Amino acid sequence: MQDVPLVWVTGLPGAGQEELAVALRGDLAVLSCPAIVQTGPGERQPEVVIHVTTPKWVCVERDVTGEWAEALQGRIRGFPGVDRRYVPPARVDHRADLHVETVAQAAERLADAVSAHLQGVKR
Repeated sequence: MQDVPLVWVTGLPGAGQEELAVALRGDLAVLSCPAIVQTGPGERQPEVVIHVTTPKWVCVERDVTGEWAEALQGRIRGFPGVDRRYVPPARVDHRADLHVETVAQAAERLADAVSAHLQGVKR
């Protein structure tokens, strides 16, 4: 049995990677493209890496959980983008700026790109 490809969606806290991952799962299913889409690094090597490049200031503005505010006030330590540097992955296959495009737009665009990418890997 062949392993299902892994797609890793990463970005700063609040960049929209969770929402994008959910939408991308749905769009990939519509394309009949089996893939595991996750936002954590996991133990397996991803076939596709998507970096959500939403700017820090947008993440702070969108702070629905209050974590950015807490971190900026020094109440949360080790918060990526505040007192711990966020380091994007060294290898990025696709990018999405959810400040410029909606989650739905990005998911549709990326589903097509990921599907094509995975088809190329299988050959």
